[in-house]
Amino acid sequence: MHGVDPLRGALREALKPRVEDLIGAQKTLYGPSEISALALRRRRALRLRQERRDVRPQAGERDPAEGLATWEREMGASEWARAGSGRKRERLVAPRSEAQRIAPSAIAGPIRRPALRSRIVIGIDLIRDAAGRLEPHLHRTPLLSARQLGDRAGVQLAIKAESFQRTGSFKPRGALNIVMSLPAERRQRGLVTVSAGNHAQAVAWAARIVKAPCTVVMPAGAPRSKIEAVHGYGAEVVLHDDRATLFDRLREEEARTGAFFVHPFDDPVGLAGAGTLGLEVLAERPDAEAVIVPIGGGGLIAGVASAVKQLSPGCRVIGVELEAGPGMGPALAAGKPVPVARPKTLADGLTPPFVGAIPLEIARRCVDEIVTVTEAEIVEGMRSLMVFAKLYVEGAGAAATAALLARKPKLPSGARVVSIVSGGNVDPEQVLTAVSACPAAADHV
Repeated sequence: MHGVDPLRGALREALKPRVEDLIGAQKTLYGPSEISALALRRRRALRLRQERRDVRPQAGERDPAEGLATWEREMGASEWARAGSGRKRERLVAPRSEAQRIAPSAIAGPIRRPALRSRIVIGIDLIRDAAGRLEPHLHRTPLLSARQLGDRAGVQLAIKAESFQRTGSFKPRGALNIVMSLPAERRQRGLVTVSAGNHAQAVAWAARIVKAPCTVVMPAGAPRSKIEAVHGYGAEVVLHDDRATLFDRLREEEARTGAFFVHPFDDPVGLAGAGTLGLEVLAERPDAEAVIVPIGGGGLIAGVASAVKQLSPGCRVIGVELEAGPGMGPALAAGKPVPVARPKTLADGLTPPFVGAIPLEIARRCVDEIVTVTEAEIVEGMRSLMVFAKLYVEGAGAAATAALLARKPKLPSGARVVSIVSGGNVDPEQVLTAVSACPAAADHV
């Protein structure tokens, strides 16, 4: 056995950071005794595996560290199978093909926050828990048939109209789920967030629901209607001139107030809330062949993709970004979030400073295609939704439909498609100016 000692050492050193990361994450979910028992089982299993196998590398074989992902997946699956069901399973980390499992939570009050590993999704149980928690407070938005728009796009189209959601966008799904997950005493220390508008309104609204103070950092150029709406929900607004340093300004407010930061797109509890939209889509269109989702920071597509791929794996999830300032596509290419260009656009919801790390990993696994749209295509999407679907939507909200009308996604003719209209908060002057200037405005009126 002395011949394999160097290899064991290499394996141990490669595994150590992952084990430490895993144990640290599990401490937020399980008690000390459960952590000790789980660690002991894993150590025993690793020792048995090493003793049973001749692990000396042969010529041309990969370094053992490269096989750690397979080892972890096998370990997780075997422990999961041995645990059977019920409470025993709740004490184990899910296999790498699933999200972290937690016990169902009450409709209100603290919940266990999921710890995420790379290459996983938000578990369907977490999303269903979120749906139950949010149901008393949010609308179940309509899924509307859009035959004329579908004919133009060459598909059978239905539109999920989140513009009819509380505060006018999908954002309360994630924001309220995060806020309701906090202990009451933590809420009362205040909430703080950063947003160009929709998330700002959602957090301000959620703070009013739980009667917590709220501060929102917004870019000075945010739409006036959104700034006024945040004020209207009772939040303090801090305007900041430089979009590139919005998060720096947020951290200053967080340090000053001691408030809890409600992240707009990179919190797993928020992503579980966003995933409830995917549940609703498939509940009404279980035979959907594709769901088209706009991408800003990635929270919406991460939540929707997590739900869709677990319930209907064959359904394609397609993301839509702004051509002049994409974030997810470059991040996938770089393997990490990268700074995003901030062009002047009607689709301000598509221009966060970067995409979230968690959405990036979910997109890597669950998003089938990403396309981009131009400003002119977005304006045409807004106009078409107004004329044919009688929907007054913002630029980011029109992005998915705009991509379909421009035939950007790769879809078979007649495919059953759902387009997510993510929000409807836009200044009337902006939309009227843009739509009246659209070259296609006279073609279909």
